[in-house]
Amino acid sequence: MLLFSMNIPFIGRAILVSCSLILFGCLDDEESDIEKQRKEDDRLVAEYLENNNISAERANAGFYYQKTDAFDAGKEVKNSDIVSFHYEMSLLGGTKIAVVDETTGPPVKIFYNADRFTIVPAGLNIGLGLMREGESFRLYIPSYLAFGSFSYQSVIPANANFILDVEIVKIDTRDEQKALEIAAIEEYIAEKNWDDVVSFSSGLAYKVMDAGEGSKPRNGNRVTVTYEGTYLDGTVFNKSEAGKPMSFVIGDKTIIDGFNDGIKLMEEGEKAVLIVPSHLAFGGNVDVVPGQVRKSWLTDRRITNEILPYKQVTNQILPFKTLVYEIELENVR
Repeated sequence: MLLFSMNIPFIGRAILVSCSLILFGCLDDEESDIEKQRKEDDRLVAEYLENNNISAERANAGFYYQKTDAFDAGKEVKNSDIVSFHYEMSLLGGTKIAVVDETTGPPVKIFYNADRFTIVPAGLNIGLGLMREGESFRLYIPSYLAFGSFSYQSVIPANANFILDVEIVKIDTRDEQKALEIAAIEEYIAEKNWDDVVSFSSGLAYKVMDAGEGSKPRNGNRVTVTYEGTYLDGTVFNKSEAGKPMSFVIGDKTIIDGFNDGIKLMEEGEKAVLIVPSHLAFGGNVDVVPGQVRKSWLTDRRITNEILPYKQVTNQILPFKTLVYEIELENVR
């Protein structure tokens, strides 16, 4: 098993390639079929708007939008912003699929990039770029800017078109997000009543639980570790299998920074807890709306099917999640 981190450019390329395949296909016959489906999507969305006397503006990408609640004083969405939003999602003219609002829990939070999609559907990614903090939009998204031929149980049929109501709750910078996570880490440590926690300006926190007696690893050493990874709320997202510890070389750039840096603080035989903020882990990892289809969609698109501390896309770690690793450093060589 591995422990994977987030790489925004890779995610963007992977999703962009996936969307490109949906839009254009690979072979002439596939392209012809896809173009037929695209025209059918456009017809169905336009027909729905006309039949319901809805006046909406068509974006160049192909979806329609209405500004349902304007706030001209709000901050515009820009590349590298961290955007938090509520949403309600329905099939076009049909079933409500999902709602995320103030009554259901925290908003969805993504790293926004206009060029490398970090949120699916793609129509939502593009639509967010038209909005300001505090505004609400209604988006009418054809399947070629959503999930294409992908289907999920009874929730999302193949070639489904969607209505998506979106409200941008907050826009943060990366520094502001980092400060939020450091504050959450400090609160977590206080709730645990832990003493002797070593905290770094990066946000990484380290506590020895059971001292070791061996040497500390340096760059180039191969280490063997067992671990369990959780979120701050205690939810386990991954752990090493019994009898199958993880082995890697310290300084390996494919390992998430917080895992690499934290293990260099340990001695052979030591057990410790590392608390790793998202900018030292998986960052603004790709997200999918609605959330219940995320793992299935990413696996279907072959973006990943694993979850270890390596710098690849993971289909389990949500964007901007602080991670807690309980680690035993078994061997250094």
